[in-house]
Amino acid sequence: MRDPDLTVTVSGIRLRTPLILASGCCGYGKEMERIEGWDWSAVGAVVLKGITLEPRLGHPPHRVAEVASGMINSIGLQNVGLAGLVQLINEELHCLPVPLIANVAGRTVEEYQKICDGLKKAPSLAAVELNISSPNIRGGGIEFGRDPEMAAQVVQACKEVWTKPLWVKLSPEPDRMVAIAQACVEAGADALTLCNTFPALTLNSQSLFPRPILSMGFGGLSGPAIKPIILRKAFLVCRWLREQSLRTPVIGSGGVWTGRDVLEYLAVGCHSVQLGTVLFADPLAPQRIARELKDYIKKVVAATGQEQWLNVESFRGVAMKELSECVGGPVG
Repeated sequence: MRDPDLTVTVSGIRLRTPLILASGCCGYGKEMERIEGWDWSAVGAVVLKGITLEPRLGHPPHRVAEVASGMINSIGLQNVGLAGLVQLINEELHCLPVPLIANVAGRTVEEYQKICDGLKKAPSLAAVELNISSPNIRGGGIEFGRDPEMAAQVVQACKEVWTKPLWVKLSPEPDRMVAIAQACVEAGADALTLCNTFPALTLNSQSLFPRPILSMGFGGLSGPAIKPIILRKAFLVCRWLREQSLRTPVIGSGGVWTGRDVLEYLAVGCHSVQLGTVLFADPLAPQRIARELKDYIKKVVAATGQEQWLNVESFRGVAMKELSECVGGPVG
């Protein structure tokens, strides 16, 4: 039996595996090379730490708290800013052996557009991922990702200046997830990442009286706890795309810990996944998960006698028909 093929294509970018390092969980990528045993061969791409127009120091500590089945973070978008990232890419990061994706956050449509325009000075970037969970300071502080019209405005403005693939990372909160996704796709999004972290709270109950652990009180919940929720949202968006005969790729992001987690996201229609919180618990997770994927694929081929399953892309959407029959018509 030949070795399973883990290569996938997302918005025209060929990835050696469907495993993408999520923004904010691997620094600017090069930090991972300090880890003993690190190997890029299992990584499909890396999404760089999110940037804003100007450098940010982020929130004061404490900024991270471990909770059951995950963690809550409130980093505050600490980053080197647009000019700093462009310099870092051109001087160092362009040598990394994987596609580089920049993650962009802004406070206005104009800021998003200006950052995307400035990133053209870093030609080795393969794509941009928009973080539309940022509050719109000109729209009353409402997150761009909560409103279809505002989300579309950001995507459309960025498409005017950015000619390479444009990914959009959606907020997990809106009940109208499909409507937000539709607005982004119609505005020109080349791929959708589902989703960002969930707003959450944790308290220190070991003190005399429970008190906040994080300096800002609230933070974003990530890890295995959110996977079933994101998996449902990913299915709903993938089903809508299929119904519309659209081929916009969906990237599942939330709670991926094992090879089977990857297969679940692929089964509901995703093209690839992002690895985030798992990297804090197991920095060498990409290698392990890639091995688990290959072992699972070999078992499927051995059980069925069908070599078509040696290509990981064959698993995309295998659960959609049965799921659609289970849940019936349009769901939330």
